[in-house]
Amino acid sequence: MSHIFDVTAVAKLARITLSKEEALELSANFEGILGYIDEIKNANIPESREGVDRPFVRNIMRDDVESYESGLFKEDILNETPVRKGDYIQVKKMISTDSA
Repeated sequence: MSHIFDVTAVAKLARITLSKEEALELSANFEGILGYIDEIKNANIPESREGVDRPFVRNIMRDDVESYESGLFKEDILNETPVRKGDYIQVKKMISTDSA
């Protein structure tokens, strides 16, 4: 089965220009790639093995919580700034009136 249409459609979405030869070469690889993906999907992965954690299955992201109390380091940071105006860091005005 030829996947030339799939390759050209993906290339168009990615805004990549492919010659007909490049598209044919890439479409020849499609079948192998899709076959490999099917092998991975159908792989027999045991639920657990003694002493082995499954890091590729569990969620490794941290909970979406604040790591520190809000404002805990605010004073320390503001005290390190060159110029402070209340609870803000004062910086040089950087607005240009040039219309370049």
